[in-house]
Amino acid sequence: MEKSPADSFLEVLDADEARELIQAMEARGDFKFKGIQNLYEKIADWTSKFTASSGTLPGIDQLKHDLKLSDDKIKEYLMELTGRGSSKLRFVCSMPAADFVKGRGLQNITVYCRPGPADATSARRYVQDFVGRNVAQCSKWLESRKAASGSLLSEALLSSIEKGNLHASLAGAEISRFFYSDQYKSNEEKREVYVHVIRPLIEQLLRDGKLLLLRSEQPEFKGVYYNNRAELMERYRILAGYVYTRLLQRQDGLKEGLDFESILAEIKGLNVAGLSEGAKQVVQEICALAPYLKSVQHQEEQKKKEARVNDVLTELAQAHRPVNIERLKNYTADTPGLISGSGVALMTDYVEGGKVVQMALHKNAAAPAVQSARDLFDRSGDDTEIRILSALGVERILNHDLLKVYSDLEQRMLFARLPFFVRLWRSLFGSDKLAAEEAKKLKSKVQKEMVDARIAVETEAARRAQKKLVSERMKAREGKAEEQPTKKTTQPGTAEEAADSDEEPGGSSPEAQEKEKKAEEMLARMIGILDEAWQRGELPNRETLLPHFPELDENLLIAFLKKHGRKDIFSYRIHHDKPEYQWPVLISKQYIRKNGRKLLEKAKAEADTQRKASMPNQEKFDVASALEDFLNRLMVKKGA
Repeated sequence: MEKSPADSFLEVLDADEARELIQAMEARGDFKFKGIQNLYEKIADWTSKFTASSGTLPGIDQLKHDLKLSDDKIKEYLMELTGRGSSKLRFVCSMPAADFVKGRGLQNITVYCRPGPADATSARRYVQDFVGRNVAQCSKWLESRKAASGSLLSEALLSSIEKGNLHASLAGAEISRFFYSDQYKSNEEKREVYVHVIRPLIEQLLRDGKLLLLRSEQPEFKGVYYNNRAELMERYRILAGYVYTRLLQRQDGLKEGLDFESILAEIKGLNVAGLSEGAKQVVQEICALAPYLKSVQHQEEQKKKEARVNDVLTELAQAHRPVNIERLKNYTADTPGLISGSGVALMTDYVEGGKVVQMALHKNAAAPAVQSARDLFDRSGDDTEIRILSALGVERILNHDLLKVYSDLEQRMLFARLPFFVRLWRSLFGSDKLAAEEAKKLKSKVQKEMVDARIAVETEAARRAQKKLVSERMKAREGKAEEQPTKKTTQPGTAEEAADSDEEPGGSSPEAQEKEKKAEEMLARMIGILDEAWQRGELPNRETLLPHFPELDENLLIAFLKKHGRKDIFSYRIHHDKPEYQWPVLISKQYIRKNGRKLLEKAKAEADTQRKASMPNQEKFDVASALEDFLNRLMVKKGA
């Protein structure tokens, strides 16, 4: 059977035939090959001792050490033995290998082997074993390799672009050049080295995560990079700068290059066919790098967010009682949203120190929280923690035994709120247990007291804010009057005075302003919950919101959205018979602004995929087409 050209890299002469020919060369009368048999036998001896787990194959330095031959003779004889001399016959196999030396980096060496009887005429097992060894050596080098950066990287890339060989600066091309030693000169030989040595090495380094393969479909591109995020980002910045300054002729647009979506949109408007070869290669790389780096950036942000959530929830769980979240050492502005969106904590508003704060309790800390509330009540009669637990609705998450403990504690707290003589009379006659209806009324009274206290604090805060605003306006008017003393004043009853009067405190009551403020806060929370759900890939509806707002039932939620959310929260229906699609899907205006185009493209692609499929998924089609139709109508309406 005729062997493929690639297999010829692995094949050598039959051992008996090779030995006879070598002996004949050695015995020539002109002594041209005197000593070549010793070289051949030395390579065969080293090869016979070689095993996959131990041993090695000799390079030229080792052969120089073992034989009394000049450097020129050894090089000449090795050329002859590897089929590159006058006979063109291959007696031994040569292959490139890597050797990492600390302080000197990766070194290229060529090793030689003479397959023994067990291998017939193939050097396959030796080449395959050295692939593993090369992977180990290259991995050590990659771990110690200093990433390219700064002006050196910029100059190298710009020079490659000008020459039209930007691809030669990629990791795959650099590693390939390293293994192409001087003796592999022809394209055929280089192809054989690539097939048997370089490609298996790169594939393994990719599997090990040492290298990174990036692709783009339009334009078509595939490249192997060093898996170093900082280096990839630096490379991307340089190429993005080239796009803006050279291709788009916009010096002020360089900062926009870091917006991955923007640069991809800009590239779509370029006439790529009319670009130079180097510029085309820049566009190809940007189309591969930008989506990858955007994905990495998103993953890093998610990891940071998850880390913040874990830190906050860990601290919350260790508190063993309800906590004012502003006192958490990891508190930031987004902490309330992180806690409410975690699903493992309860939250409520509470008046503390003359201001409204948010109290939270980790669900895993429910048992010690009940114990802490009981200890405080037994010790001092302070029912603060009991009232907070009640406001949190802790009874919803307690198991049967713990619920009984908490119910008894709540009964004792409510009983203590009866008038003194009523408590005394009932205690004397052994009637210190509250009836269910009586307990319900007392609990409602306690809850009303807490709500009234919160409203009073919020109303006072709103009054102070309004007073401050009026004061600032008065100062502004006085300053304006001083600057323009000669300006003609308006007559009483004019439109200007009427407009000013609308800004005075009498324009709206503190109660109305307080209600409006609370509505705005509630709407902001709803938008945050919906945006997080969409970010997780969910399709939120009213049932997504209701668990976060125990004070609202379904009808109140719908009324609230109609009154306060009609400009900020949109809805659309998915016409599918599954129960989860019975309610309209909700999505915020701000989420559409940030992600609308991407959502529309994704929905279009999914709908098209299902239309073209031989066995389409009806549910996927209905979901995608509903979103596509909604966004199309909305964006046309808004002029987007």
